Amino acid sequence: MRTNVPLAIVALLALSACNEVPATVEPDAEILTSETNVDEQGDEILAAISREMEKNQRGDGISNAQDFDDVSVRLTIHSDAERLKELRKNRVEFWPEALPEPPETTIANYALSVDHPVGSPVHERFAPFSTGSLPARCARYFDAHEAQRAFLDAGGPQRDRMGLDADGDGYACDWTPELFRAMVK
Repeated sequence: MRTNVPLAIVALLALSACNEVPATVEPDAEILTSETNVDEQGDEILAAISREMEKNQRGDGISNAQDFDDVSVRLTIHSDAERLKELRKNRVEFWPEALPEPPETTIANYALSVDHPVGSPVHERFAPFSTGSLPARCARYFDAHEAQRAFLDAGGPQRDRMGLDADGDGYACDWTPELFRAMVK
């Protein structure tokens, strides 16, 4: 089996796994040709990686990426300037965009727009839901706030399609508007 792309990718990934990728890695041209056997390509790539890793090691086998004297031999102000120039050329800028408008009906808006107490029926309920199964229907939601959001999104408080407001007070699953009302006082 012969291939050239996968082994080249393996070589680049292996080099990038080193503590520091050398600024100039010149792979032998024959390594990446499709005329060479895969096993030979692999051996050559591993040898090239090994040579590059040895260049970046001190005598004790520890990376010299933090050694100023060793790094200053390989990297110069000019090479840094070239690298910075290349990075700036490939830079992608993201600019902030306007935030989307919040939905018109939120539980906070609803809580502040009504003033009747919890439990006082203001909407007629003709739904075929029994109050006994209300806890089971409310258990589908993480909390009462989530149930109230779903209730309002489904047409509440005028309609109770999901059976979350059995008493008709406009508040689903024991949700209370008092928290929001207390915030504006």
